[in-house]
Amino acid sequence: MKTGVKFFKSTTFQVVAILCILNMILTSVVTGNQNLNLKSGNMIEYAILDSSETTNLFYGAWPPGNYYGNWSVCQNEKIVYEITNDTEDEMEGVLVLGNYTFNNIRNIDVASALALSVYPWNGGFFANTSDWTGITEMIENTNTSMTLIEDYNQTINDDDYALDIYEFNVEDYYGQYSLFRYDVESGILLNAFTSFGAYYLNISLSSTNIDIQGMITNAITYYFLPAVVSFIFIGYFLQKRLRKM
Repeated sequence: MKTGVKFFKSTTFQVVAILCILNMILTSVVTGNQNLNLKSGNMIEYAILDSSETTNLFYGAWPPGNYYGNWSVCQNEKIVYEITNDTEDEMEGVLVLGNYTFNNIRNIDVASALALSVYPWNGGFFANTSDWTGITEMIENTNTSMTLIEDYNQTINDDDYALDIYEFNVEDYYGQYSLFRYDVESGILLNAFTSFGAYYLNISLSSTNIDIQGMITNAITYYFLPAVVSFIFIGYFLQKRLRKM
């Protein structure tokens, strides 16, 4: 009888262990297969940490290089971009810079007007995650380093994230000094400091309705809680079974 109980305990422990491992693996697979699909209605919001408060001309990227008007922003104001049209060839949206609003603005227009770019690469708010190698080639000979940093911490939507990022550091490229950090998986610009002449801008992503992987609190909840619950239930029924024996 004792041998049977030991065997039963050992087998149950193995089953529990396997269930826990499978639970975490399957959850990882589901999370890992999530892809960023930008669409109309997606929004990103940046807090302005610092700004030159200069009056700036808003010229879009060439072509066609349209002039949209003047703009300026101050510390503690917001920059908001909402996608209104996203196709294979082009992305357009509404851009709010403090008290200024511009319509039908492409991501590359943002990159050009706000100096969130390293010519000839126009990063803007969204980097092309399918072509990091191509981006590396584009920034050659621009006094720019591109470094992979793992588990970079940032608070977005009041939640803590640990993200793998690419950091671009521009050192005096025809007078431009910039630091851009992009999430490797989504390509979203997380924060940036950029300057050219009297102009400078320091921003950080504060809010978005786009799903971003790497939320620390969700990782604990979704990865471990189901396994713990399974363990508790199995332990409960095991205890009842042993009492009957």
